[in-house]
Amino acid sequence: MKTLNQKIRKVAIIIGIIMFLTYCIMLIYGLNEDNNAFINKEYYGVISNIKYIEGNRGVPSIDLNHERIYLGVRAASVGKYIQIGDSIVKKRGHVEIIVYRKKNEKWYGKIFK
Repeated sequence: MKTLNQKIRKVAIIIGIIMFLTYCIMLIYGLNEDNNAFINKEYYGVISNIKYIEGNRGVPSIDLNHERIYLGVRAASVGKYIQIGDSIVKKRGHVEIIVYRKKNEKWYGKIFK
């Protein structure tokens, strides 16, 4: 016959397993939603301002065509590269972001994936 402590321990383990599996499912679902939102986003234009907002994990928001765009964590490497005056293109359905910069009267493009 099982003691009360053994029954409580068994119930606690089952609840712990259920909570862990729920957390994993929510994490995977959230990452998938973030990925889809990033892929479906489209923007392009000349960067007129770069702003780092507290709580955005060091990833900047940029002003393009009088609209503030948060680059998102997926584009963190872009945030370290961009400058005011650069042109940026993110096509809907693609993960690549292209940053164009004029140097010595020539345009150079850098692709971020």
